[in-house]
Amino acid sequence: MIVNFIDTFKVKMTLKDYLLTVESHLNRALSLNLMIVPFGLEVDIDVDQGILVGHVVEELISRFKFTDSIDCLDVAAAAWELGHEPAGAFLDEAPYRMFAAIRARGVESGFH
Repeated sequence: MIVNFIDTFKVKMTLKDYLLTVESHLNRALSLNLMIVPFGLEVDIDVDQGILVGHVVEELISRFKFTDSIDCLDVAAAAWELGHEPAGAFLDEAPYRMFAAIRARGVESGFH
């Protein structure tokens, strides 16, 4: 799996802010890539024709308040629990790659 950083990586955002970024895609087939782009990440995972973005959004709304902070792993966990198997691979591998990338970018950009 390839995890790439695009634009500005956001570790967390409120559920409300996240919903504003995906609201125009609610009826599209689930793409984990589409779901985590708001966090500044992209992955090479296929689309799931059986699950809609809106299903994952409903799952997130059932777990969190609109003012709660969520991250890309919360989104992937919701997708995985709905049966999106590629999200499981993301959950297994992404935290390590993200940490390494954050660390490398942090050193380069002055973050600690």
